[in-house]
Amino acid sequence: VLVTSYGELQDNEYLDPKTAQVAIVDHVKQACTKVRPATDEELPSAYVEEYRCALEAEILKYVAEAYPKGSSSVYCTNGKDVEEPGSDFDLVVVIAAARLSPQNFCNGSWRTIWNIEFKDDIQKLELNGKLLVGSFSSQVGAHYFEEGNVQLD
Repeated sequence: VLVTSYGELQDNEYLDPKTAQVAIVDHVKQACTKVRPATDEELPSAYVEEYRCALEAEILKYVAEAYPKGSSSVYCTNGKDVEEPGSDFDLVVVIAAARLSPQNFCNGSWRTIWNIEFKDDIQKLELNGKLLVGSFSSQVGAHYFEEGNVQLD
């Protein structure tokens, strides 16, 4: 499960839409302390879920190829109760990956968020990809600490 505001249901509870489960997280220990099934109210409708699952399947292929140790999730952020064609809804794709190599004195991370608007009434999909503004944001971090301590974000 990714710990992100898009999946946060309430304090310390995060939805994993891939498995339809909710993870209870202890942020101090940085550990998942309990897992429970998500309720119907916490999950998108069957209509939206069909689109979410199709998008997630393609994202999983991409992440497996581009970020072998990465994680991803697709969340419905608006219109999760839509039941039929003709209504709009929004999905968010979150991708996170890290490569930690402390024995070589360097670490790196990648985080990206895509906001996707489904305009169902006109059969239109809006996907904006402006770097760090608009509907797409990406954050890359590098940390090198062999002969000093250099951190780039």
